[in-house]
Amino acid sequence: MFVKTNFNDNLNDVAVAFVARHPLLSFAEKDCVDAERAVVREGVSFAVAVVGEGETADGLLAVLMTDSVFPCGRDGLAKVSYFVADNPYAESDYRNGAGKYDEFLADGSDRAEDYLPFPPVPWNVTFGSGDAQTLCDFLGCAERGVSAVIFCDDDEEKNDAAAARFVAYRKERGGEMPTVFAYKRGEAERGAVSFFGDDSEETANAVRLLAAERHKTYLAEWMSGCTEAELNAAAEKDIAAMSSVIAGSNVLAALNLRTKALLAGFDIAPEDDVRPDEGAAFMEIYRQGDAIVYGDDKINGKPVIVYRNADFERNSLRVAFARQEHARWNAYMISRGFLPSSLADIASDTKGKDMAGRRHGNITTFDGLKTFRRIVAEHFGKSEESTDVIRYDFQIMDDAEWFVRRAGCKIVRRQ
Repeated sequence: MFVKTNFNDNLNDVAVAFVARHPLLSFAEKDCVDAERAVVREGVSFAVAVVGEGETADGLLAVLMTDSVFPCGRDGLAKVSYFVADNPYAESDYRNGAGKYDEFLADGSDRAEDYLPFPPVPWNVTFGSGDAQTLCDFLGCAERGVSAVIFCDDDEEKNDAAAARFVAYRKERGGEMPTVFAYKRGEAERGAVSFFGDDSEETANAVRLLAAERHKTYLAEWMSGCTEAELNAAAEKDIAAMSSVIAGSNVLAALNLRTKALLAGFDIAPEDDVRPDEGAAFMEIYRQGDAIVYGDDKINGKPVIVYRNADFERNSLRVAFARQEHARWNAYMISRGFLPSSLADIASDTKGKDMAGRRHGNITTFDGLKTFRRIVAEHFGKSEESTDVIRYDFQIMDDAEWFVRRAGCKIVRRQ
């Protein structure tokens, strides 16, 4: 098994581990999700307060924003409301990241014809004070769904004290207690507060191992006929050379696998979990009406999947998850300050990809990617089959059961 984890992703280990163990959707009741369509039901709301400053708070907000991407309605996304408190640098950080897209949309609506369709974002971010009254007022906006506060300053004792004050105030004020977390190692829970931070490096490393396997699957598309040893060597070299943006994209794609499972009414658990392994049942539901086509080659311990553009038009659960994966990728790139590329730039040798300039031709809707491949095919004189990028949004779920087993876990029914 390929075990290199030298991703230069710049992601905070505590943040990655927290979301791996506590994805936002795991707090929602089962009936908040329409598992047959893998969408969050209309009227379900999400309110999350992130309190504190430092690397942990910044990293946690970033990972939550790019993992909590929930389809809602026909083609929309559920908006998660984030309240960022007691972080004096958060607002300027947001303006230099996701806020650039806000400015782009505000300034560029009159030139929409020069671009592929603009994708929606799955968040609404506000900033303010983390006093107990303000937090309670904010968290009251989630009438049905998820209401959570996370105290995650780099000062762990400060988190403990702030969480205790909040819980005491909430009890005095009355009403339902939201989910309360505090970053403090060495303790699991006390009263209404759940603590986190222990074993973060180990958990984050497991996610990166999964991301390495995911990248090998991507490379296998381009290395037909190679041996597994050749694929391992190529992946190791490729991962070591990745920019932090590309590395982070890979790691967060792997992290999001659990959120995807929750959208389908399933979950991912360790091998020793008492619940039965439902991986085969999950894959049967996932493939219903949209069979995965396998080729003759077998690389990385599994058959290579054959992708065809015609298969991406179906109204299936499989396509629904590909749409969610692209929306998640959009959210990640936008959160890193990237903007869509113009049609003119897409119809060039760069295909609109300018990492230094923070522009990317794939920042568009799922259907916009079909226009992207047509423009690129016309520019290079190639077939649309060869210029398609939609297939990469299918890979992680097409191989979900296999990926989960490689990580020492299994797919189970959600409790």
